[in-house]
Amino acid sequence: MPVLQNESHTFDFGDFFVNEKKTKSLVIENNGDFNFDFLWKRQPNKYITIEPESGTVKRGESLNVDIVYLPMNSHQLKNYK
Repeated sequence: MPVLQNESHTFDFGDFFVNEKKTKSLVIENNGDFNFDFLWKRQPNKYITIEPESGTVKRGESLNVDIVYLPMNSHQLKNYK
């Protein structure tokens, strides 16, 4: 599903157990005429990682990005942007 630059998108990681790793993958596509750099801006959270957090997508190419949620204890993740 395409997500535009100024639009929000919600990822639902579903139900999980403590120490269970959940990953959502997305693809950044560059359909433009020039390479572009990206950098994820996010709130600090010790349970969420984004790989890669920054990089370059060359003209006509795409890049896979993984958003990983790995809770180490019981908690609620609400309104994380």
